[in-house]
Amino acid sequence: MKNTGIQIATHYKRIVFRNRRAFFFSLILPLVFYLLFTKVMNVGVPASYMKTWQLNYLVSMAVYSSLVSSVITVSNTLLEDQTQHFILFVRLTGSSRLRYYLTMLAVFLPQTILSIVVLGLTGTFVNQVSISLTLWLIFVLLLPILSVPFVLIGILISLSAQPTLVNILNQIVMFSMAIVGGLWWPIDLLPSWLQTIGKALPTYQISVIIQEVLGKQAIELSALLGLGIWTLLLTGFLVVSLRLMNLFERQTI
Repeated sequence: MKNTGIQIATHYKRIVFRNRRAFFFSLILPLVFYLLFTKVMNVGVPASYMKTWQLNYLVSMAVYSSLVSSVITVSNTLLEDQTQHFILFVRLTGSSRLRYYLTMLAVFLPQTILSIVVLGLTGTFVNQVSISLTLWLIFVLLLPILSVPFVLIGILISLSAQPTLVNILNQIVMFSMAIVGGLWWPIDLLPSWLQTIGKALPTYQISVIIQEVLGKQAIELSALLGLGIWTLLLTGFLVVSLRLMNLFERQTI
């Protein structure tokens, strides 16, 4: 437990307090998008639907913030740790790679909570979005849990161990999941074949689940099932990849 606490504290110093660009893209950028689309680019939205639109877009931007911090920041941080041999240092201290990844989760998931709080306060005071305290607490706790697939994707991308390839994969994943997954604009505006793909992405599934919870509606089982499948598949890929890496490292020693 002591080693785990030390690792978490070290990660916070390296990642949160010394990486202002990551903070900007994961927190400030979604906030700017939220204000832009709900206060400026809201022409054509019926007045009767405006409050629902403002709440749904708040959820979308919270998911987008989680996507950015969990994929881009995670992959770049892990890649930097590989190139600077920080992972080797972790292994020499007797810690496992699994514990290393778990302590990373303890750093990145709270960033999602901070994003929800900031977006929630903005929605409340700027757009007068009204949600009960209980639902806000559920939102704050639920999104980090549902965002685990994003973190797994970030870890898998980092295993490519090549800065150029990591950046390319980050951009592909972020923009495809944000656009096709219906975070930047309603998925109904996309062609039908893209809607089919978008509804199978975790970004769409997470948004739907949270919107239904906040709207006190029955949760769509297909979204829960889809998100569960994503989590299992990504976990399986990660376990297999790590075992192959460990086997390769042993053969090269």
